[in-house]
Amino acid sequence: MRCARDQVGYLDGGGLARFGRSYIGEPELLVEELARDAAVAAADTLLVTVPNQLGVDFNLRLLESISRDLRPALGE
Repeated sequence: MRCARDQVGYLDGGGLARFGRSYIGEPELLVEELARDAAVAAADTLLVTVPNQLGVDFNLRLLESISRDLRPALGE
């Protein structure tokens, strides 16, 4: 599943917030999609959001996968 457009919402206190596209899937697919995204290519930082309601063990595996599979493939 992927949100193809930026999302707009409001932060607490009424400030407008813009969130980039969401990329969700297997590491190979994520690498392909992120490599094609011009905004990602131009960025010096990539923000990763983890679903904290799934627990520490799940998040640990998720972060390990990002470090092992995504980071090297994206040239970092």
